[in-house]
Order: sequence, then C-alpha cells, then structure tokens
Amino acid sequence: MKIGELAKIVGTNVETIRYYERIGLLQNPDRTASGYRNYTADAVSQLRFIQSSQQLGFSLTEIRDLVTRDINRDLAEKINNLNYKLKELAQFKDNLVAMVSDKLTIAA
Repeated sequence: MKIGELAKIVGTNVETIRYYERIGLLQNPDRTASGYRNYTADAVSQLRFIQSSQQLGFSLTEIRDLVTRDINRDLAEKINNLNYKLKELAQFKDNLVAMVSDKLTIAA
C-alpha cells in the first residue's frame, strides 16, 4: 500500500510516517520501481504500536528504544541458533572425517 493509504488506515498524516522513518522508529519500506514507498501490513502494526505507546505516555525516544531492543533480541536469538547449527555441522564433519579415516585404516 502507498503512504497515503497507510496514513488513512492508522489515522495519522503522511508527514508523521515520514518522520518516524527518518528517526528510525518505523522501518523503511521497500520501494516500487518508480520510487513510491510500498508498505505492508507490518507497517500498520508498527504504527499502531507507536500510537498505543504514545497514549500510554511513552516518548518517541523510549518507543524507539523498545523497538530496537526487540530487534536486537531477535537478532541475538538468530545468532545463537546459527552458532548452535555451526557446532552441529562441525561435529558432523568430525564424524565424517573419522569414518573416512577408519575406512582407510581398514582397507590398508
């Protein structure tokens, strides 16, 4: 959806959305070949979260910190999962090397 449609859905104006993007509060959307912002349903959720947080008294800086922490936690989890998989792959490789070594020893 275009920025005007997004603004209408969440009940804010276009400049507010652009401002949120500039300060890193809202993720920058993909753009069409002609340069228009192309928002997804995630943007609606993000903006509603921002609006709800503001109504609860959070400043934009505090909201950005909350959003950043969530992203950092997700990234840290992904890194931990990758590290676990790398350890598994290294163990698998060691097992394969041992199997090849055993076969070579038996054949000799």
